[in-house]
Amino acid sequence: MSTTESEKGRSTQEVKLQPVPFGDLFYSPYDQKFGEVVQQGNQIVVNDMHVRLGDRPIARNLRTLYERGHEDFPEDLVLFDKYDVWLITHSIGVIRKEGRAKVKTLGYEALYDNARKVYTTELLPQSKFIHKAGATFENRVDYTVEGLAQVPDIVKMVLEAMNVLGGDARFALSSSLKMIGRISFSVMTPVVQTIGVGSSLCQWQFEADEKPLLGDQLMLQTVLVPRYTEKINLKVRGYALIKTGWTRTPVRYETQWLHLQCPLIE
Repeated sequence: MSTTESEKGRSTQEVKLQPVPFGDLFYSPYDQKFGEVVQQGNQIVVNDMHVRLGDRPIARNLRTLYERGHEDFPEDLVLFDKYDVWLITHSIGVIRKEGRAKVKTLGYEALYDNARKVYTTELLPQSKFIHKAGATFENRVDYTVEGLAQVPDIVKMVLEAMNVLGGDARFALSSSLKMIGRISFSVMTPVVQTIGVGSSLCQWQFEADEKPLLGDQLMLQTVLVPRYTEKINLKVRGYALIKTGWTRTPVRYETQWLHLQCPLIE
C-alpha cells in the first residue's frame, strides 16, 4: 500500500509488488529442491541427503567368543555366574546422492525397555582409541572377557581375524589370558562423544572434521543382562545437523523412535 497527500486529506492506493529479477538471496543458485524434507520411520531425507538407521542389531556373546580362543574359562570371573555379557552392534548411515548439503553432526541414541535388566559397561568408538589409518580413521582396541576396551598391546598375540560384528568390523581372537581379542573398524571422524556407561540409555555423537560425514558407521555396546535372557527390546533414534546451502545455518533433524528386538541366542 502507498499513501499520497491531497488538498482534501489523505488517500491510499494499492500497489502490487513484483519479485526482484535476481531471485531470493537466502538460497544459493546451486541448491536444488530446497525445502524438501522427510522425517519418518528410520530415515531422514533433506534434499538429496539421506540419513538412515540400521534396524537389525547384532548380538555376540563374549563368553562364546572367549571360548573359541581358549581351552579353559577363568574360574575367578564370578560375573558370569549371574550375567551374560553381550556385544551389541548398532549402525547408522549417510549418503548424499547429489547437491551440496553437508552433515555437520550425526547422532544416535539407543534406549532399552527394561532398564533394570540392561547395564552398559562399554561403548565404542571413542576418540582415545581412534588413529589415522592411511586415508581413513580406525578404532582399534583389545577387548577383555569382562567386555572392557583397552589400548592394543602389541605384545599380545592374536589369531586370524574374522567378521562377526557386521560391516567392516574385524574381531581377531586371542589366546592371552582374560583377553577375547582385538576389534578394529573404520570411523567417519576422530571427533566422537559417547555417554551411557552404567545406564540402559546410550548415545553417540560424531562431529565433522577433515572429511564429510558419509557412509556407514558402526557403534558397539557391551551390556550385562541376567543369564539365560533370550531377547532384549529397545528403541533407537538418529539425528543430524544438516547444512543445505552456503548462506543457511545448519538445522537439526530427527528420525522417529524405531522399536527393535535383538535376539540373544547363538
